[in-house]
Amino acid sequence: NAGNCNYVTVVGGQSNDAQADYTFIGGGRSNGIDDVASDSAIVGGSTNCISGDTNGVFIGGGTNNCISGEYIEHTFIGGGNLNYINGDCSNGNSYSVIVGGCCNKTGGDCSFIGGGNNNTISSISTYSNSYTCYPNVIVGGCQNTISSYSGTYSLYTDGGANFIGGGVTNSMTNAGYANTIVGGCANKICNNTNSGYASLSFIGGGYNNVACCSGASIVGGISNRAYSSYTFIGGGSSNHACGGRSSVVGGVNNWIESGGVCSFIGGGYSNCITQRCSGILGGCNSTIAHCHSFAIGSGLISTAICTTYINNATVACHLQVGGTTTMN
Repeated sequence: NAGNCNYVTVVGGQSNDAQADYTFIGGGRSNGIDDVASDSAIVGGSTNCISGDTNGVFIGGGTNNCISGEYIEHTFIGGGNLNYINGDCSNGNSYSVIVGGCCNKTGGDCSFIGGGNNNTISSISTYSNSYTCYPNVIVGGCQNTISSYSGTYSLYTDGGANFIGGGVTNSMTNAGYANTIVGGCANKICNNTNSGYASLSFIGGGYNNVACCSGASIVGGISNRAYSSYTFIGGGSSNHACGGRSSVVGGVNNWIESGGVCSFIGGGYSNCITQRCSGILGGCNSTIAHCHSFAIGSGLISTAICTTYINNATVACHLQVGGTTTMN
């Protein structure tokens, strides 16, 4: 063991080396703190390291964990194996935490990874307010990633405050702020060049669901796509909400295209809306291509605006049409 600076403590263990002022190594084997990493501590474990321009950082134990880089302060690795906190001259890393797990990595301020395997939070931009910190969180799971775009922005455009609960290969790529993926597999919230960076979007679970817009929600299902702001997909598979503020509750291969703003499909399969403020209750193979129109049934195709299309209707008691014509 070695300790060659002021106020250094190496309690025990084997081949531990503390080279910076005000540092501590409790025990373990082959742990190291280099000569500029002041006010730092490694409690135990094996082959853990603290290096670079760091201050006030901590590794509890585990093996092969490392805190390294420039402008890193007050960061924490609890244990596990091959976990890594890093920073560089353009994007430091302060107040970040990796509790445990294996091969987890964070490079952004105020980030948190609870555990799991191969989860990554990438570098965040330099903020317009240097005292503001927008945390990104991955609780656990495997191969989940959060990355935020670079640059200097205001509070509501900086990437941050994003959350992944768990699951496998879920990702936020060039995301904005306050997005959530609870779990599932291969779900993605991403940047859409047409609508800007995705913020305030939500995916509950399921498989291969994608939200590339702000304020979108996909509760679950398989291969659903939300491509316009403030859209909703409840579940099902291969449903697309491309018109702003539109909803697809479920079903299979239902589409609300970009012109179908404020439109609704309840369910069924292979239904399509291309114009605004329209709806299809369910059924299959119906198309509404005129605004303010509605379909109840299957195989229906609109021909006029402000019209409701029905295959058949049964009236049990009374039907009044236009206030003048009555059928019983």
